[in-house]
Amino acid sequence: MSRYSLSSALLYGHWSKLVYCKGNTEPFGKQPLVLDSDPCPLERSDTICDLGGVDELANYGEYSGAPSEQQTYDYAKTILSLMTREKHHEGKVLIIGGSIANFTNVAATFKGIVRAIKDYQGPLKENGVTIFVRRGGPNYQEGLRVMGEVGKTTGIPIYVFGTETHMTAIVGMALGNQPIPNQPPVAAHTANFLLNSSTNSATPASTRTASFSEPIAANDATLAKKPKACIPAAKASMLFSRNTKAIMWGMQTRAVQGMLDFDYVCSRDEPSVAAMVYPFT
Repeated sequence: MSRYSLSSALLYGHWSKLVYCKGNTEPFGKQPLVLDSDPCPLERSDTICDLGGVDELANYGEYSGAPSEQQTYDYAKTILSLMTREKHHEGKVLIIGGSIANFTNVAATFKGIVRAIKDYQGPLKENGVTIFVRRGGPNYQEGLRVMGEVGKTTGIPIYVFGTETHMTAIVGMALGNQPIPNQPPVAAHTANFLLNSSTNSATPASTRTASFSEPIAANDATLAKKPKACIPAAKASMLFSRNTKAIMWGMQTRAVQGMLDFDYVCSRDEPSVAAMVYPFT
């Protein structure tokens, strides 16, 4: 019998994934691992395999299209029901993690998962389930705050991480291959969800805000070495800049609204969407 039930909520673009299940979620045998073309589940599943957990990886599922709180609740409830059907003497692990959402309301989807956790808090504690959360995107701070609070109120061990933690880092924590860092206080507001609230100094702030498409100052300490005399210097080309605009093909209203919201939060002078082209008129 497998030790874990590992569940993962991954978001890449407009795709939001929910479930890796690591462990015996069915009364008989494991569920197969199912992947799609999204790189996020591939990275996470590869990490699980690299860390020696391939034999305990049971199944993978997804929800997509920015689901509502109710839809997320129904899906998470199904997963928790499968997780808690059988006990394991070492407990089980649930991972909810992914990359950074571009327009999906992370707080809304997390509220659905929180409701399911509250409903299944008894079976989760009986099965010794530990939960790891890693998320980013619109309102992610509020989502992490709500997730952290439900851990305190229910007594379920829930560890929450934001964009300061790499996507695959929580896999090592869940498998016990690396220590769990001290939990920083989760911000209670969401107005600055685009700003990294982490105090992690592993990556300098300048590298988080610099654009590779814009010229580098001559006195920049990180300026690359000059090419050798025998090699002609390549002319720098700018593909995108802070003034770049996009033309949207098709009636992608949800995506456009997310881009305009992003522009507003970033205090952009002009919208990043110049026009929408509908080819069927």
